[in-house]
Amino acid sequence: MNHISSGHLLRREVEKGSATGQRVRLFLEKGELVPDRNVLLFMGEWMKSAPLNEGFLLDGFPRTMIQARALDGWLAARNAPIEAVILFACDLKLVLDRITGRWSCPKCGRVYHVYSVPPRVAGLCEDCSIPLTPAG
Repeated sequence: MNHISSGHLLRREVEKGSATGQRVRLFLEKGELVPDRNVLLFMGEWMKSAPLNEGFLLDGFPRTMIQARALDGWLAARNAPIEAVILFACDLKLVLDRITGRWSCPKCGRVYHVYSVPPRVAGLCEDCSIPLTPAG
């Protein structure tokens, strides 16, 4: 089964230095959600060529109703209905701690967490030595 992370696809596009990657970079550096139109470009390209018969797990997608509707359309076009959806029910404090404690490097995309995976030097990427940004 393939694990597809929309965040990973977006960071990879930023690394390529494409025009779309440069637009996406601005949102990632600020720790903001990337607009639907940009996310849909990446995920739509993946969906066109993905080997769906092996199964896949989407991570971080869809995040909005617009994205969910697009996913439904792409899957219908390939005759590949959703077989399962996983919903994790968690304590609100745990969710907030996980979200607010997450930081990433805007250059290499490495992810840190202030509680579980902190950088050696607070606020700096261990690989790039540049300031970390909130990761949402």
